[in-house]
Amino acid sequence: MVTTMNIVLIFSWLPQAVYQALVWTYWWQDKEYRVDRFRVFFFSNEGRRRLSLFLITLKFLSIFYFILSGSPSPTLIVFFISDIYFLNKYLREGLRRPTFTQRAVKIFATSIFFIFLAIIGIVLFPYSTPIFILLGELSLVFSYHLGTIWTSRVVNRVREKETLEARKVLSKVKPTVIGVTGSYGKSTTKDFIAQLLSQKYKTVKTPGSENTHFGVVRAVNGLVKESTEFFVVEMGAYTTGEIKNLSEIVSPNVGVVTGLEVQHLSLFKTFENIKEAKFELIESLPEGGIAIFNLSNDYCKELFDKAKVLSKKLKIYGYAVNESHSADIVSTPILVDENGVSFWIVFQNEKKKLFAPIAGLHLLENLTAAILIARLYKIPWSSIKKACASIQLPDHTMKTYSLKNDVIIVDDSRNSTPHAFESALSYLTYFNDRLKIVITPGIIELGEKSELIHRKLGKLMSFGVDKVVLTNSDYYSSIKMGLRDGVYKLVTGDQSKLRAEVTKVVNEGNCVILIEGRIPSYLSKILNN
Repeated sequence: MVTTMNIVLIFSWLPQAVYQALVWTYWWQDKEYRVDRFRVFFFSNEGRRRLSLFLITLKFLSIFYFILSGSPSPTLIVFFISDIYFLNKYLREGLRRPTFTQRAVKIFATSIFFIFLAIIGIVLFPYSTPIFILLGELSLVFSYHLGTIWTSRVVNRVREKETLEARKVLSKVKPTVIGVTGSYGKSTTKDFIAQLLSQKYKTVKTPGSENTHFGVVRAVNGLVKESTEFFVVEMGAYTTGEIKNLSEIVSPNVGVVTGLEVQHLSLFKTFENIKEAKFELIESLPEGGIAIFNLSNDYCKELFDKAKVLSKKLKIYGYAVNESHSADIVSTPILVDENGVSFWIVFQNEKKKLFAPIAGLHLLENLTAAILIARLYKIPWSSIKKACASIQLPDHTMKTYSLKNDVIIVDDSRNSTPHAFESALSYLTYFNDRLKIVITPGIIELGEKSELIHRKLGKLMSFGVDKVVLTNSDYYSSIKMGLRDGVYKLVTGDQSKLRAEVTKVVNEGNCVILIEGRIPSYLSKILNN
């Protein structure tokens, strides 16, 4: 017979179980349902905090005590504490829930199914209550993986159908396909290329940062029309073979490698694998295809030389900023400030002076690649000049706006890589007579290079940066080691401390705040008011 204690246990456990199911489904979705990415997140300090692993461990210990002693009191106390914690978290931060795509719904439903199985077990077999609560808690940890596995069959069928449709669309329309890959600068370069080509041609591109299999094929099926002349595709990867698979679908005529570094090293395992993965785009090009490399990046130079010895005949070009590096097109800055960049550009014995409202020299690299492609496809210099003067950056990519109290925000929260982080810090130097504040979570998935890179970033922030607000404690010790006066410059802590620190900075005013990487929503709200 179900006792009052059983009912109290059920109703104290159910709200937190549903809350946990939503949060864990969100993070599985955020990591693209990839076990490798979720595993890296799970074992990070940030992951343990976001997934509330300490509280979950405490619940397991109390349940084991319940099983061994027969006393439900510790479990009930822990459940009440958990309910209060999650309610407080909800009231402060809101509910972190996934975008309810068909797959997310199925995975969430899988976890809810096991929750109610546990409740039914408690009702039917009340003397086995602690066993069923234990099974319910275990399901909250493992059901998402199970849900990902069983939904993969459905996902694969949808993938095959949509891929077939995309192949048919491209085969019928036959646009010139430009593939863009690299460890950094993909989205910006893709957007710049599309904006310049649009001066003369019907051009579409993959939206936002969509660069996976589903993102690419859905862009083809939704955006490529009979009138489309150019399709610009961003291609991302976390392991070797993924860009090759994308290339087999879209059959690129042009391949652009924007730059290489150790981004996602924890997934690729070695830097050689990163280089191999990016070069898959070049290997996929047909005879007579165009391969383009950023020769301002030393590792791209290696691939540039490697492309030259390919057996098939490719047209190979290089671009660079400031120095030639044997580049076919070179941009040289004239004036760089918070309004943008004026620069000379030299291509095939032509020298032009252009201006673009872009934030820093690293974006000039990406724009130079776009100008090269525009000239290869006969876009007039007058049209290029016009397009550059009104060039649009992707959302949350070095976007600058102002708040009250003379506060300037540089929003680079779309993503963060070592190269982007360093370049954004350089851009801060153009804001004179202001306090310079950096708000960042650090850079994820750097593997064995993480400590070295964050220590280097700390060293760079020792000069010219007045305060660093770190939202992810994973990288605190590494940044602190590199940061002079780290005890005074570096701030981290719980939500209340970070909220108070950022509010104080905004209220004091007369500063420029760089948001580098994705930060918590409660801080974004402060910086958008």
